[in-house]
Amino acid sequence: MICSITSTSPHCGRPFTQKPFLIPETGSEPGGRKPADINSLFQGVDSRDDVLGCIWFNIDKESNWRIDSSSQAEQTFRKNAADDAFGFNPSSAH
Repeated sequence: MICSITSTSPHCGRPFTQKPFLIPETGSEPGGRKPADINSLFQGVDSRDDVLGCIWFNIDKESNWRIDSSSQAEQTFRKNAADDAFGFNPSSAH
C-alpha cells in the first residue's frame, strides 16, 4: 500500500512516533500533472500540524525533478511557497 501525506487509511498511520517530522526528498516527474502534485504537497503539509516541512529533490537525474522543469510548475511552486504559512520568500530564490 502506498500512503500519501493526505491518506486517511488506518494503515497509513504513524506507528513509530507522534513527534513532528520532515518530508525529505520529495518531488514530481515532469509533465502536465506536476503543478497539481505541487499544489497537493503544499496543501498536505499545511493541513497537518505534525509536518515541519519538506525538501524538494531539485535535480535533473533520470527524470527532471527540478521545480523549474516547466514554467507552470515553477510558477505553482512559487505561488504556494509565498504563502505566509511556509515562511519562504521565493522571489529571493535562484
